[in-house]
Amino acid sequence: MAVTLNNGFQMPIIGLGVWRMEKKAIKDLIIESIKIGFRHFDCASDYKNEAEVGEALCEAIKTGLVKREELFITTKARAKWDFDYYYF
Repeated sequence: MAVTLNNGFQMPIIGLGVWRMEKKAIKDLIIESIKIGFRHFDCASDYKNEAEVGEALCEAIKTGLVKREELFITTKARAKWDFDYYYF
């Protein structure tokens, strides 16, 4: 199942989330998930593992496991405030 984006691309609605993934496990997780068909990966800067995700995706691309144009990498950005914004 996929959603059609404004540019016409079909993005899978199910993505692999990497929240709370240990840095040392991410590479194997991403490589194996690509092998079984995942093409959408959900990240966030707060997870503190985006570098490892990027390294795993680069390896998958360089080894021919997947093409970059087949991948969708989503992320989340939060506002940074000088106060605790969770209580709004």
